[in-house]
Amino acid sequence: MSLKNEKPKNEVETTRRSAFSARLGAFTVEGNPKAAERLKAAFSVPPMSFSTRLSPRGEQLLSTHLFHSYSARTDPWMVRVLLQEVRPFQVVFDPFVGSGTTLVESSLKGAYGVGVDISELSVRLARFKSTRMSKEIGDLLLSYGAIVEERSKERVRLRKKPKRVWDQPKYYEPHVYLELCGLREEIEQIRTEQPSIYEPLLLVFSSILIKASRQLADSKTELVNRQIGRFQVTRWFVRKIEEVVRLHEMFGSQVPKGTPSPLVFQGDARDLSWKGKKEMLSSADVALTSPPYLGVYDYVEHQMRRYAWLDLDPKQMNQGEMASRRKSKDVPLETLLKNHQNDTNRWMHGVSKVLKKYGCLYVIVGDSFLSGEHVRGDLPIHVAAKEVGFDFVASCTAELVDQSTRWNDESYSRVEHVIQFRWGH
Repeated sequence: MSLKNEKPKNEVETTRRSAFSARLGAFTVEGNPKAAERLKAAFSVPPMSFSTRLSPRGEQLLSTHLFHSYSARTDPWMVRVLLQEVRPFQVVFDPFVGSGTTLVESSLKGAYGVGVDISELSVRLARFKSTRMSKEIGDLLLSYGAIVEERSKERVRLRKKPKRVWDQPKYYEPHVYLELCGLREEIEQIRTEQPSIYEPLLLVFSSILIKASRQLADSKTELVNRQIGRFQVTRWFVRKIEEVVRLHEMFGSQVPKGTPSPLVFQGDARDLSWKGKKEMLSSADVALTSPPYLGVYDYVEHQMRRYAWLDLDPKQMNQGEMASRRKSKDVPLETLLKNHQNDTNRWMHGVSKVLKKYGCLYVIVGDSFLSGEHVRGDLPIHVAAKEVGFDFVASCTAELVDQSTRWNDESYSRVEHVIQFRWGH
């Protein structure tokens, strides 16, 4: 397999757009025809328009997937198709759990979702999105949301200074920063009054931070000026509480009775000890994951605003984040590829310990553009699979040709792969 971009074989043209609005171009499929066709179907789910996603129908279909933005999250439609054959109470494992897409879909199938991530924020967000919320907690959220709203607005009217501050003021308009500090302080007060809803309130607060900051977007850290009026941050917060309660009601109504609550823990997918989770050995029927794309994202930098406001220590994430863009700078491509291959071998070896005999592994991965080279994202996966002992089943490669997804080299469009393996040992 070459690192250079090659014209795909067996091309099938399509004009469909994905759920996240990236237009698909050519497909390439390999391996078992039936399995390959299902992988292709995972890429080809008809898109849902932005307006539909925000409608009651969209909320019913996507439920908690709609809560909280997250850089490069996995397409829920793709995961839904890949998990079609999963049965209730089977175990689905994701070693790079991110915002919890795989776990949400596992719960909707009645399966037992297990996830790992090196980011504490990811672990907490994935757990919240994929675990059913009781009506009691939902009612408490709405009730205390109204209380926090009144307290926050009163603070703004009185220009009350907070007892402590979070993050750095330079990332916010001055009046917005003070309102955020006051709102965060009121949430902290709820911790003593009603601790059961402290975590949901914090995650709701987290969901509005980028919108309230001067940071352009989750994955774009440059600063811009924003016109945000007085009380607007508080109004966003209250609307998000109402939204998340509604989304969880949709989610809970679709999760089969008796579905186990997911297990989500913080850890490094390359750590073969699994942080003492020995009960996971040879227990998973399916593993489905999307590992970090080499040199494409910096999750710790993208989430730094949230780390600061949620009192999270980014040290472990900063040191252990795999395949980050910042770590690819000033490193020879040969060295970068060698290190990435070693990381890939390690996490795939870990997955092999978790999967049952004949269990399936699905990997969703994208290509990169580094040091002027088109670097294939699927190549390290195939090399590691052979090294570890996975049997190749099928693969599908799709070109995303939407102009917004192009790399610096105008001749290169983003390419993504979904690959299926089987563990036969």
